[in-house]
Amino acid sequence: MRGLEIRQIKLVKAIADIGNLTRAADSLNISQPALSQQLSELEAYIGRPLFQRTKKRMILTDTGESFLTQGEKVLNEMRHLEMFVDRYSMGETGKLRISLDPTMTLVWLPEVMKNFRDLYPNVELHIQHANDSLAEIRARNIDMAVVVDCNETADLEIVPLYDDELITIMPPNHELYSTKFVTIKDCHGIDLIYHMDLEKSVLYNEWLKPNNVELNSFSHVAQPAAIIDIVAAGFGVGLAQRWTADGAIKEGRIVGRPIGEFGFPMHWKAIFLKKQQRTFFDDFIRFIQEQAKKRRYTSLI
Repeated sequence: MRGLEIRQIKLVKAIADIGNLTRAADSLNISQPALSQQLSELEAYIGRPLFQRTKKRMILTDTGESFLTQGEKVLNEMRHLEMFVDRYSMGETGKLRISLDPTMTLVWLPEVMKNFRDLYPNVELHIQHANDSLAEIRARNIDMAVVVDCNETADLEIVPLYDDELITIMPPNHELYSTKFVTIKDCHGIDLIYHMDLEKSVLYNEWLKPNNVELNSFSHVAQPAAIIDIVAAGFGVGLAQRWTADGAIKEGRIVGRPIGEFGFPMHWKAIFLKKQQRTFFDDFIRFIQEQAKKRRYTSLI
């Protein structure tokens, strides 16, 4: 034998699944003597028996079980490779319309788009923002939305993407620099830069207003990246996703502090309708998850 071949993994799997050489040979469309010969050659190559021959059944030995475990991994990878080749050669086409929350970081987007384009060169990718993502999905105006949390419903599938944290950002010379975390009381008299209309926000209605916090000034800036630049220029204190702000923190342009002693976690998820074609969805989601695993945050303190 010159080396292992895919067909040899398939024959071991067939014998293990069926337990009988004759029926396994039928499933592989070869004769029983031919299958016995190929198995003997493989066992001779490995130097150990893969099966224990009994009157009732062919049973995997420890060596056989180890061989099949590794072999099934190879078969799975081959199936994935065949799927990729089929998609590419058939010129798979389509459209994937995704709504992204304007407050989320887009640091991951370029690499995700590149990976998606490599896998689906003929699929149109539309990145947009829907004011009411759930309604737009149900109306089939978009295919998927990335949102912070979402209550489960019968018609929607929800897939966790990654966890982030909303943090307070400020210039390096700000008076709150010395704090380990920012509390509601610390917000008295600050110049706040925020991405939402203040009086419609959870921040105002559940935190600032009940605690009678009076700001020195408020600026509504809808673009998170712009908030970072404005804060870095010394115009106040802002709130940002940690993944969005991490580059500027690392560069020393701004500093970040947790909101409260235990932080303010943000759980980002993908949502889409159940019972629909999911190939595009699965891969786009997987690419985001892979980028999230590569994060290496700069310390806030």
